[in-house]
Amino acid sequence: MSYTKPTMYQQADPLAFSKGFDAAFQKQQDAFKADLEERKRIADEADKALANAYGMADLGPINNMDVNLQNSIQEGLNSIVENGDFANASKADQAKMLQKLGLVKNTAQKIGDIIGVDTEDWDLRNDPKLSAFRAAVLRGDKDVSFEANGLDFKIKGSFGEITFDDIANARIINKAPYEEELTSIDNNFKSEYLKSLFKAYESGKSDQEIQEVKNAYKNIYSQRIKNSDPDFKKYLQYNVAETADEDEMAENMFYRIDSQVMSDPDLILKRKPEQKPKEKQLGLDDQQREVALSNIVSLTDSKRDPETGVITKDSPYFDIRMKGPNDVVPAKYRFRKLDGKYYVIKPGMGTPEQISKEEVYELFGYGEQYKKQQQKIVESNITKAKEDVAERYGIQPVVFDGSN
Repeated sequence: MSYTKPTMYQQADPLAFSKGFDAAFQKQQDAFKADLEERKRIADEADKALANAYGMADLGPINNMDVNLQNSIQEGLNSIVENGDFANASKADQAKMLQKLGLVKNTAQKIGDIIGVDTEDWDLRNDPKLSAFRAAVLRGDKDVSFEANGLDFKIKGSFGEITFDDIANARIINKAPYEEELTSIDNNFKSEYLKSLFKAYESGKSDQEIQEVKNAYKNIYSQRIKNSDPDFKKYLQYNVAETADEDEMAENMFYRIDSQVMSDPDLILKRKPEQKPKEKQLGLDDQQREVALSNIVSLTDSKRDPETGVITKDSPYFDIRMKGPNDVVPAKYRFRKLDGKYYVIKPGMGTPEQISKEEVYELFGYGEQYKKQQQKIVESNITKAKEDVAERYGIQPVVFDGSN
């Protein structure tokens, strides 16, 4: 009989499967929890980013702006957030969108500045449509509307179409510093100019030599104006010289100073006595003078922009060079008719002054002729009035033939 050594068998763990299942399930559960937490974190970050975007898009109160227009702009800004998938955008794209929102928001704030600017103290430089837009808002026009297509913002109305780029590029400039700068330039120049003319007259210079001194200083002043800051020149063009032409601007402004200097009492004492002519001397012959007078008297009214009331750049002017008793050379006069009234820019003036029709005739040496014309008009009106009364009441005129 054979004998075999018994083998040792380990008893199986009845809970082995359950333990393995629990371990695997725990791993899945941990992964699921981690995924939920990550999703919650991402959602929280997206909510914060979205809230931040809406905060950036909030205009807040804008002075001077119509509430309906502001609400329309606010809705347009919100649409950038709502339609731009802001929450799902990358960090870089979100930063770009926030930057764009900031730019648009700043531009919207500028609309309030444009509407509220006091044009007496500030110089508003921009496309004329912006001035018309400002006037439309102040009038309360109902057709002013706002459109937004993404970041393409437009305002429409009777003034046409204005983009946010037009508004962003608008410049609102305080006149006060430029007025002070002009005063400083003029005072310094007048001091130099007066001293030179004083010496010239004191030394007995001829009229031709005096004119050479004037021409030299005219060139000096012109260069100072032309070489000045571009914004300062625009201030002069818009508010003082009333012309965009640099040469004409400098000339008008020089003559403005020249007239002041030539009126200085101390300088008048040094100048030679002037023989006053019997009538106005013009740098024209009689026929040319009559034609010039006729052109000025028959000037059509200057045009105004229908929206802003501002005189348009193509408004008629009549320019003529006239030689007066105090002028060494003929000087340029500019005439304009506005709302039935006459205006003239004389040498040395930057802005027009009102002048009556009688004064226009007087300036050309036709004062007596004008008075006779007016007397004829009065007599004609009296005669017509008498005839109207006689006709209305059947009154026969009395004829004196000597037998009455």
